[in-house]
Amino acid sequence: MRQEVSGESLQREQALREARAELEHTRTARDDWEAEAMAQRVRVDEARLTLEATYRELTGTKEVSERNAAARDAETERANNLQAVLEDFQSGECCTSGVFETFELGLISLSFS
Repeated sequence: MRQEVSGESLQREQALREARAELEHTRTARDDWEAEAMAQRVRVDEARLTLEATYRELTGTKEVSERNAAARDAETERANNLQAVLEDFQSGECCTSGVFETFELGLISLSFS
């Protein structure tokens, strides 16, 4: 009977050691998982911040591009208008010698003002 009790006691002690080892293994695995989860949260936060900064930069660049395009379009229109006026002058359609004389007189009067 003593041997049975002693054997059962040894089995319980062995089962207890195995349970404690499994518990320690589980705790270690949990700690590893928590560390990895924290690292992933940090990476997600860093990615989010980078994305937000990139979006702000893109928005600013887009606004500058739109302003530049508007300025380019205005300059193109101005150049086209000047080209049309030049072509009119060169073709003689809009000007006669009298117009040039009037223009010269206007310049002279402005210079003496």
